[in-house]
Amino acid sequence: MADLNEQIIQRIRTDASCVYRAEDFCDLANQDDIERAMGQLVELNVLSQIGEGLLARVRTNRLTNQLMLDAPGGFEQVAHEALNRLGIEWFPGTASAAYQ
Repeated sequence: MADLNEQIIQRIRTDASCVYRAEDFCDLANQDDIERAMGQLVELNVLSQIGEGLLARVRTNRLTNQLMLDAPGGFEQVAHEALNRLGIEWFPGTASAAYQ
């Protein structure tokens, strides 16, 4: 199982995405093993559950020593990516659209 964890961690480190589902790793092992490994990665603070079946990459903040989302765009980037992964259509708010 540790080998599977390392394979998932390696893929997460090299992937541009910051939101993951178990299906993203279906080529590594069967569904049950992947879900178990991802649960262990949540306990190890490599991933954090952000929704039903959705996990995001996290890291420790150097200033506060607390976990934070590991995405250049922060929460907004993670939220947009999660909605896209779920196939939910979304539009920027009026303030964001006006800023753009």
